[in-house]
Amino acid sequence: MKVFIFLLWMLLTVQSFSIVPCWAEPNTRPFWTKQSSFVEGEDLFVVGMAPLAATVEEGRKQAFENAKVELKNLAQVTDVEAKGLVIDTQMTFEEPPNPLGLIRVYQLLRVPAKKLVEIQGRVQEQTRLQGQALDKSQRDLQLVQQAVVGRYQRLEEQNRQIQDTLDSVARLQESLREKAIRIEQAYAEVEQLLQHLSAKVNATQSSSSSSASPVMNNKSTKDKSIAEPLLRRIKYTENYLDAQEAQLKDLFKQAKARLAKEDELARALEKKCKYLVRGMTREEVSQIMSEPAEQYLDIPSKRTSAKYRYMNNRGATGIISIGFAFNELVDSLEGCPGKSFRP
Repeated sequence: MKVFIFLLWMLLTVQSFSIVPCWAEPNTRPFWTKQSSFVEGEDLFVVGMAPLAATVEEGRKQAFENAKVELKNLAQVTDVEAKGLVIDTQMTFEEPPNPLGLIRVYQLLRVPAKKLVEIQGRVQEQTRLQGQALDKSQRDLQLVQQAVVGRYQRLEEQNRQIQDTLDSVARLQESLREKAIRIEQAYAEVEQLLQHLSAKVNATQSSSSSSASPVMNNKSTKDKSIAEPLLRRIKYTENYLDAQEAQLKDLFKQAKARLAKEDELARALEKKCKYLVRGMTREEVSQIMSEPAEQYLDIPSKRTSAKYRYMNNRGATGIISIGFAFNELVDSLEGCPGKSFRP
């Protein structure tokens, strides 16, 4: 008997759970609640649903937001209200609460179809223009990069020429030192030879024997034949060293003039950069400075920077960096003597 009562209780329990509640009956809902969107006349209707809301007010808010999401997906516009589209709430349907007290709410929104099409056209045109602007920016960036590479190569070539000139000067100086040592040695040999000849001439003059004169003359002629080639070699060495010294002076003057020109450009940049202030446009910077040697673009932050490289008369290099914010206005300055500022 107890077993029979237990089975009957279990059967009634299962049946109670299998009864469909009246609040879920779809036949009692308006026709528009069974659709996500539809067009009637010149209006577009969009349906939003809040499946399980604790209160009616909460359900209406949720249904309205869900309907706007559906409208954004249809129009492919991120913010339709910001584009000037007016959204009207046409109807609201609320089902009776379920056994748990939760409410299902539907809202029907209406928007002018013609206005929506106009907004879509403007958005597409803006997207097209933005794409063209991005393509132009990429092309300009490529041109700037090519100009930077060319400028960098020219600077490298100038630095290489200066270094070659300095190396040549160093080699010539070393050669001159070696040849100066050889000249000093040659002069010492000549001095010794002249002293030897002078001693022999004095000895010959003091001799009164007439028979000894031919012998003395023969020795003097022999010593003279030895000294003359040595003197000619010394004279040739002096002329050769003079020519090399003149070449060394020319190279030194060229390197000094090149560094002086670079130093003049450096002094001009250091003076001009002191007139730069925050908020200047790129055109105003170009009027004060000159075309930058290098330009960089940081795509995530939309910031750009212009870098001016220079070299002073000592061969030391420096960089003046000017930063531009996303709106193409100056917001930073670094490397300018006596003046700098950061974002």
